[in-house]
Amino acid sequence: MSRGDCSGTRHFGSVRVTWSCPGAGRVCTVEVFWLGQLIMSVPMSQADPVQTFSVTTEPPASDSVSGEFRYGPAEGMLQMVWLNTPEGSWQHVLLCPEGVLPPPPPYTPWPPAVGASTETVELRIDPACHDLFPFVFLKQWPNIDTSVRADNFVDYPNASMPTANSLYANLLNIHQLGTDVRNLSIAQGLDFLAGQPPYQGERITREQPLDGLPAQLAPLWRGLQTLQPLCVDRLIDWLLVELGVTWTELYDAVQSADYAAQIDRTWQNVFALMLVPGYALVQNEELLKTLIIGSLLTALADSVPTMPPAMSPVMPTEAPSAEAERDGAELAVDEPVEPADDDRDEGAAPLPAPTSAPMTTPRPSPAVWPPSRLEQRRHATVVLPPPVFPLPPDVSTAPNPADADLPMTGVTSRVSPYAVGQLQIVRRALLRYEPGEVASIENVMPGERKVRIQSERQIDRQLDERREQQSERTSESVQADASAFELAAQELLLENYQINYSVNYGPPQDGNATGYWTFGPIASGSGGAANADAPAAPAQTTNQTRTSLARSITQRAARRIEQQIGRLRQQEFTHQRDWSERHTFDRRHAETPLRGVYRWLNAIYECWVAPLGERLVLELVLPDPARSYVNAELDLAGVSLTEPILPAAIGLSDFTQVSTDPSSKLFYATLAATYGLEQFDTPPQERLTIACAAPTLASLQSGTLTLPADYEATKASVTLTTQSTTATVNGQVGQVPFALSATAPMQSLDLAMQSGSLAWAASASATMAGDQTAASQAVAIEVQLDWADAAKARWQAGFYAALLSAYRRQLTAYLNAANQAPARVQSNTLNTRQTIQRQLKRAGLRAMVAVALAKTGEKARVERFLPALQDWLERALEWSEMSHQFVVALDDQQPPGRRLVPGADASMTAFLEAAQARVLLPVRPSFERAMVLYLDAGVIWTGEPALTPAVSVPLSPMATSTSIDLLEDLKQAQERCRCDRGRESVGPPWVVTMPTTLVVLQEGPVLPTFPGRGLP
Repeated sequence: MSRGDCSGTRHFGSVRVTWSCPGAGRVCTVEVFWLGQLIMSVPMSQADPVQTFSVTTEPPASDSVSGEFRYGPAEGMLQMVWLNTPEGSWQHVLLCPEGVLPPPPPYTPWPPAVGASTETVELRIDPACHDLFPFVFLKQWPNIDTSVRADNFVDYPNASMPTANSLYANLLNIHQLGTDVRNLSIAQGLDFLAGQPPYQGERITREQPLDGLPAQLAPLWRGLQTLQPLCVDRLIDWLLVELGVTWTELYDAVQSADYAAQIDRTWQNVFALMLVPGYALVQNEELLKTLIIGSLLTALADSVPTMPPAMSPVMPTEAPSAEAERDGAELAVDEPVEPADDDRDEGAAPLPAPTSAPMTTPRPSPAVWPPSRLEQRRHATVVLPPPVFPLPPDVSTAPNPADADLPMTGVTSRVSPYAVGQLQIVRRALLRYEPGEVASIENVMPGERKVRIQSERQIDRQLDERREQQSERTSESVQADASAFELAAQELLLENYQINYSVNYGPPQDGNATGYWTFGPIASGSGGAANADAPAAPAQTTNQTRTSLARSITQRAARRIEQQIGRLRQQEFTHQRDWSERHTFDRRHAETPLRGVYRWLNAIYECWVAPLGERLVLELVLPDPARSYVNAELDLAGVSLTEPILPAAIGLSDFTQVSTDPSSKLFYATLAATYGLEQFDTPPQERLTIACAAPTLASLQSGTLTLPADYEATKASVTLTTQSTTATVNGQVGQVPFALSATAPMQSLDLAMQSGSLAWAASASATMAGDQTAASQAVAIEVQLDWADAAKARWQAGFYAALLSAYRRQLTAYLNAANQAPARVQSNTLNTRQTIQRQLKRAGLRAMVAVALAKTGEKARVERFLPALQDWLERALEWSEMSHQFVVALDDQQPPGRRLVPGADASMTAFLEAAQARVLLPVRPSFERAMVLYLDAGVIWTGEPALTPAVSVPLSPMATSTSIDLLEDLKQAQERCRCDRGRESVGPPWVVTMPTTLVVLQEGPVLPTFPGRGLP
């Protein structure tokens, strides 16, 4: 049914949607505004009936708006399928004509899956429960089981036998050649996206979309993520309703060759888009959704048992009308349904029609597809096939000449995934008070009056003040003892580990605490890079390992409180002079003795470990972390001084390496300017030329050339100038003869390195001597002189000695200035800690940027992508929760310049003396998969986190685990967090006895006994 013009505007929180639909079969324009800014404006037609958008603001206040619109040109219907804003969510809103779509037909309620829990978990909320201290249990990831990988990851099915002349086949050939792989691969991807030969018609565009069933799969991904309860029969019913087909039709479509061809086409488009990161990100997400849903359908169809050949055909029954579906009519499970025309997506090709009466195709068995396997399938990750991905670095790109001045070059740092940190917190609750050891005993005999006076020889005013202070302290001792337990635990952690961090963990478990990282050994049996082949430890042993540290800390803290209170008791005894007490025990009228037993009062606490969440932790090894800080402090103190470089450090190890070539880095003028050498002998010219002439060769002529000192004659050139055609001249230069004629008037001679003087002689022939033209004839001699090796060595040795003297003068001036320069001392411990954190963050950013440079090789274009990369790293990593440990070099002496900024405390001193810093840095929960892809390929993924593709590469050169193993453990961590919501404690609780300053009078005179305290 066609409709007329439909235009309008609606507000959904801070989002305004405006649309204009001229009529059925016409193009409809949709515009979306958020916070007054236009974020989407697209025309929708039959070629492009679905539009999805997503916009995220910059941190720190990161908000996002996303949604999807669907347009049916035939009936002129515009629908907002879903919209998520900071104010809320909307689903299935009909914009044209205005209204709300009727609800879909209800599903038949299915019983819960086998093994699913139906009990309601109740958490005990104890108002007297307090957090004691948090800690992180670090564990490495196990290697993934091969049987689990097929359900958790989607691999390219044609990797071993790719289609001839396809994009993947050409990329594979480029990798096998091994020459300029990165640039040639990117060029192939650009040709594919541009539709260049041989990729005509392969690119998925609005004009050339996917055909058949694969074109309808991408919109199903979001609904699959929220489908509950998740069982195979419920899943198939939902798929049939969404696709508008029967199970037999769906099975035949998935098994067809056209379906496989379209899925392979989708893979080729994903490969091309991944070669150009960031281009057409929304389309890439839609293609990844298609691959995930398509892989699920293929796996469901392949698990169907083969039908018996003698099965009788069953004619399809009539499909229910659209009105019956909207009224809530239930669809039978085994009833084949013919799709209504309105249920099919516009532009999608119809499914292959059966050529004969369809046979009833059996469904996948629930035993083969338990809910756990379906859960893995709907959260599957697309894996880019090796060896094509990741691309190797570009080795042909020339380095940028300015790279030497960039902060990220020249740093030999290391970044790698370290462990999966499980945030846990130790909680305690006060159970009761119990009398402890004996504090004092009072004995009074019958007929005895005993008076005990404790006083101080001071004025009454001072005694009164001390009494008031003692009274106030006694009334507040109960609250003080409770906080003393927490303080003792915090101090014990700080002294033993000295690694502070502040943590704020988000969903699924919220927590905000301040605590400590531990650098202890990784739990055994956890696999991963260190012990990937070790068997996994039982759950009971793992829980005991997690609680053993917490139990040890609490017990040691209680013992420390006991020691402190023991000293406090002694101090109270010695300070009793500040106050006065009078105790009177009167038994003068009694017949029996009196014994009073005073005992210390102990507080009994119950402690347990509660889970909060899990986080991926990176390990950064940063060399010389204080280098930039020391340089900045020198500039701030007004000391513009740079430590002179040892000549051997630039390649000048002996005098023979001093060069007179201006293009050499050891050119003598450059060395003199570097080390401040002002007075030195410049070298003479390495080559000279001297000449003489013998005019009017009518007879024999000779002469001697005087050679300059320190030069040797190496070559000579003799030239005859004459007007006679028969003239000939013979002679010699030094000991080398020559013969010239009118036809050969020039000759070159090699001399024997003569020095001092050089003799020459020349005579004309007899015919030439009687010639009248002899007066106009002459012989010219040019001699080439080279600088003698001995003389050059003497000059080099002299210059080298002067240069070393200049270096020593610079080094002496540097050391004197370092010893005399005033040092800046940090004002307090907080400033010191913040300074160290800032310097480690800068070094960490340089190390993370170096990962991209090493993986991509784009050094010449570093300035172009550095700002965007640094912004992404700021959002992806929890820099405020960074923890560190300094490593001191054992063989190298501390640079003298470090004395300019002495540490105000032990932490600053360790920072300045550190040769390396080992940093543990957690990754934000929504960036784990993108961070693994960045560490593997050096590219940034800014799309949907759940759709982040993966590559299979070893996490380190010596590790047996790959990034696929790490991603699988991160997926399992999300499931563990959901299970931990109903679990109050990890392992059994334990009881801690903490002494207090309170004293109680025991009932009865019997002395206490303490069974069980002896040796076992």
